[in-house]
Amino acid sequence: MSNDSGLSIDGKGLRLAWHSTLQDVVELLGKQNVTEVTANYYGTAPIRLEGFTVKLALTFGPNGLWRIELLSDECSSLSDSYEKMQRFLIKSFGSPEATGEADGGFMFYKWSTEHTQVIHTVIDRFELSEMVILSLRQDV
Repeated sequence: MSNDSGLSIDGKGLRLAWHSTLQDVVELLGKQNVTEVTANYYGTAPIRLEGFTVKLALTFGPNGLWRIELLSDECSSLSDSYEKMQRFLIKSFGSPEATGEADGGFMFYKWSTEHTQVIHTVIDRFELSEMVILSLRQDV
């Protein structure tokens, strides 16, 4: 899924690399699949990622891409989707290093690698939504 070099996208042999520019992302995913939400924050059309259907929310800073949010686009219930993703993340990254309470009675989980951190949570925007946040660690 994700490691210190970026995010692999299923079935396409594509890698969304950290520090990519917006132009790099548009060339990789296609102009029709990337939409500006606010300054330096872009959304994508649904993609398949490790067997999950997700939309990406991409945040760019002075050095390029530094944060990727995976927003669940699964048709299953929030609980089912959350549990499936959590099992996958534990399989990929091992036991989380931190946990706590999230919205809607769910827990958040956090993992760190050498250069990145991964957070799995549920937030209440307009309704409860599952997200996985991949970001470059600020302390490295």
